[in-house]
Amino acid sequence: MRTRLSALALLAGAFLLLSCSDDSGNAPDQGVEGLPLVDIWSPPDLLPWPDATPPPDGAALDGQPPLPDGAALDGQPPLPDQGGPPCGIDADCDDGLSCTTNTCASGKCQNSVNPNFCAIEGQCIAIDTINPQDVCQKCAPAEDPWHWSNYVCTTLVAGVPKTYGSTDGTTAIARFYSPRGVAVGPSGEIYVADTNNHKVRMIAGGQVTTLAGSTAGFANGAAGLAKLNQPYDVAVGQAGEVYVADYNNHCIREIKAGQVTTFAGTCQAAGYADGAAASAKLAYPRGVAVGPSGEVYVADRNNQRIRMISGGQVSTLAGDGVAGFKDGAAASARFQYPGGVTVAGNGDVYVADSSNHRVRKISGGQVTTVAGNGTTTLLSYPTGVAVGPGGTVYIADYNHHMIRQVVGPKMTTLVGSTAGYENSPSLTPRLNYPWGIVIQGASTLYIGDMGNHVVRRISW
Repeated sequence: MRTRLSALALLAGAFLLLSCSDDSGNAPDQGVEGLPLVDIWSPPDLLPWPDATPPPDGAALDGQPPLPDGAALDGQPPLPDQGGPPCGIDADCDDGLSCTTNTCASGKCQNSVNPNFCAIEGQCIAIDTINPQDVCQKCAPAEDPWHWSNYVCTTLVAGVPKTYGSTDGTTAIARFYSPRGVAVGPSGEIYVADTNNHKVRMIAGGQVTTLAGSTAGFANGAAGLAKLNQPYDVAVGQAGEVYVADYNNHCIREIKAGQVTTFAGTCQAAGYADGAAASAKLAYPRGVAVGPSGEVYVADRNNQRIRMISGGQVSTLAGDGVAGFKDGAAASARFQYPGGVTVAGNGDVYVADSSNHRVRKISGGQVTTVAGNGTTTLLSYPTGVAVGPGGTVYIADYNHHMIRQVVGPKMTTLVGSTAGYENSPSLTPRLNYPWGIVIQGASTLYIGDMGNHVVRRISW
């Protein structure tokens, strides 16, 4: 067993570099579906781990003291039992894992994990010796089912993959129907705009419940009896109230203390008008977000504008109402069917400008482009956007079935490849028309995986 470890580690490293040569899963210098990448968006270089000599058995990474036999990384329990079953020869101790060393010493099996790997649930997961991270610590045992890819764990949070419905209950049996927007509450609960069920759902404590909504239509009142009509997005206010972009009702609804009310817009009457929230008009609002001072921002899709609601008044933050593309002064800038919207910690507003295939930023009265060039090569109909505390921008790249990240001038793929559902440890994770995303902390994203009818989580 010991004699084949170095070769296996080299093969595993080579496999990682071949399969993860850039974050999109394509070969170097290739973009989506084989199209060349624009230089400023090229992924960071990967260092050639296979050319390096793996550390000897028992050696730790980056010059740390050697790990004792059987010890795992970063506080994980020993893998496997150091005082194992009785044995006569080393072959009696073979556990079937290529990443472990199995020996018979003093009549007892002793097993240790090669430091190039971590082993969990019968799987050997290779660790990058240049940028070591304890993959097992991130992905197991609590997050099951899990997936490790490019230091990202992809987890099914709730729903039955590829199966739609409206069942409440445990996260394993609950069902959604084209979930789009997602939001995180003050206690870590997850809110979901369950679009085709015409409901807002809540995930907390391993259970999925219906927060508000019944059948398609319009009605205010008790949350369980109220009616929504294709809610597209949700956001959580400073006091825990939930705002809903009620798409087909052309208004923003508020869920608070078990009641649903109209927060802004003349529901069931599309149009454009600024002014008092009760008389203002929206047209198919598709995204909603809450700013640092409690103001609410709306991606007003068919009005080609970004609206702001503050102090009981609705105003236009950016956009001149004409579908098109134009950066510059907010009042004359142009959007084309904007989708998701989010607010950074500094108050900058980011917009998934879906039909322009771009992500835009509104700051200081100016609109600029953050990512995308107007073609579907880089982004294809982005629908969701989130901003991390360090300024990293995350994008739900709807038609590419990917979650992208933008750091400075570079855009890479965080997770996703072709359309489908995949969450196993051995294959690249796949999404199916991801719509909404929200960030929690610095390294966790929740995704409304619309085409798979589930809510996913990725963490790194």
